Amino acid sequence: MRKKKDEKFLSQHVPTIVVVSVGDRLDTCEILVCADAASVSSQKKVKFLVFVNLLGKKMVDPIADFLTRIRNAQMARKTDVVIPYSKQKEEIAQVMKKNEFLVSVKKDTSGKFPTLVLELPEKKLSLTRVSKCGQRIYTKAEEIQKVCNGFGIAIISTSQGMMTGYAARSKGIGGELICEIS
Repeated sequence: MRKKKDEKFLSQHVPTIVVVSVGDRLDTCEILVCADAASVSSQKKVKFLVFVNLLGKKMVDPIADFLTRIRNAQMARKTDVVIPYSKQKEEIAQVMKKNEFLVSVKKDTSGKFPTLVLELPEKKLSLTRVSKCGQRIYTKAEEIQKVCNGFGIAIISTSQGMMTGYAARSKGIGGELICEIS
């Protein structure tokens, strides 16, 4: 009788492996495993859910995620996109709106966590992350270059807040080169 129950349990709970990957990079792996309990006398079957995040538990680069969400929304022909809120993302979005790369920026606090709702333009944007977590790129005011021969902007994090490369150069201050938009 006991053996039939064990066979029935194992037939219902087959070990399953699910691998989620983006492009060539393996992001997460979920493994559902059936195993015997440590106690031999109990002979109970126990399910273990093991979640392995190969990049760590926290989001590695929230600004890259911000830019990727905008890119993906445009590729899906969406008119707006909802992004988890942070002050830095809001400042970048305000600079983009001021330079007409976004139609509107709204902070939504109605849910459990605050979000940014960005209304996207019809034209397709080219968004490039310059400074990354592994390699920060800093630039002096004199070394700030034009983006797409002046048709794009560089967003720079300075001691006076987020601003375009043109504004930073005119004020004579440098900073971290966050991204380029054209």
